[in-house]
Amino acid sequence: MEGVAGGCGDYTENIAVDDEAFEHELSEERRLELEYYGNLELQAGADFSQIKSQYRKLLKKYHPDRFHQDKDKQKTAGEVICKINKAYSYFEQKMR
Repeated sequence: MEGVAGGCGDYTENIAVDDEAFEHELSEERRLELEYYGNLELQAGADFSQIKSQYRKLLKKYHPDRFHQDKDKQKTAGEVICKINKAYSYFEQKMR
């Protein structure tokens, strides 16, 4: 009987560890989502039509061709565009 109880104890400990990992994963996903809202200059909870509209505005605002005279700004704009694209892709996948 002692071995059975020990086995059950180990099993429940494993479940607790898995629950903690699951909670950490959820909080990491939420943190990422909030970061993506920030990259799109939106408040958390914006609907997809707002996300899409803001995405298009930001693409125009930060398009590297707008900064063809200034190579530093062009590089920075390219980095911002990458963040914007990544954020939009995340929300686009989430809507599917």
